[in-house]
Amino acid sequence: MGQKFWGVDISAVVAGAAKKTDLPNFTLTKKALSTPVTGALSGAGTPGTVTTYSVWGAITHYELGEYTKTESGFNRTSTWETDIQRGDKKIIIIAAPLIKVGAKPEPGDTITNGSEVYVIIHAIADAALAKWECQCRG
Repeated sequence: MGQKFWGVDISAVVAGAAKKTDLPNFTLTKKALSTPVTGALSGAGTPGTVTTYSVWGAITHYELGEYTKTESGFNRTSTWETDIQRGDKKIIIIAAPLIKVGAKPEPGDTITNGSEVYVIIHAIADAALAKWECQCRG
């Protein structure tokens, strides 16, 4: 399933432990384009299939230490190219359910928690493929 370290599938261990908690369930929605426009900006084209996945994890905020004050506002001190804006959420998703079906969160996908919908700006997996950290805006 996930990466193995010393013969242990860390993703499976984390998923098993997470099942024993009361982490909230979210819906990850992926929208595929049936006819992408060549040479156009990402997301241009005719809407295609919509696929939803039931995932679980946690919603948190970015800590002040993850930003630096600049003249133009607050920027994250990270390798991501886009700024983390005030109000952005950090959504941690347990990776195992997505790995099983060959899916992963990507920019433009959405995460729904009750009536709140967040758009994924960036998503990055940890080295063990145990969790995804998603920078989301909603």
